[in-house]
Amino acid sequence: MKILVLNPNSSEVVSEVIMKSARKKAKATTELVCLTNPKGTKNIDCACGDYMSSHSHIKACLEKVKQILESKMPERLSEIQKEVAGYDGLKKAVDAVIETASK
Repeated sequence: MKILVLNPNSSEVVSEVIMKSARKKAKATTELVCLTNPKGTKNIDCACGDYMSSHSHIKACLEKVKQILESKMPERLSEIQKEVAGYDGLKKAVDAVIETASK
C-alpha cells in the first residue's frame, strides 16, 4: 500500500516529525510518500495561515497524485484529470490511486 502523507505548511521539520509518527504506525509493507506544501506558510496556527496555504497545498497534492497516476495507470490519466476540479475531483483522484495501489 502507498500512503500520501500531506503537510499543509512548508516546514520540512514538521514534515519529518509527521513522517516519524507515520512510520511508527505503518506496516512494514506500506510505502509512505511525504508531500510538504512548497508554497505554504511555515506554520499554520490560525485561519489566515490555513487560508493562505490551502490553494498551493491542493495544487501540490494534485500534482503528486498525477505523478503517481502517470507511473501506475497512464491509460486512465486523461479521464481522471477531466474529473479533477475542487474537493470532489481531488477525492476521485485519491480514490483512483488507492484503487490502483490495492490491485
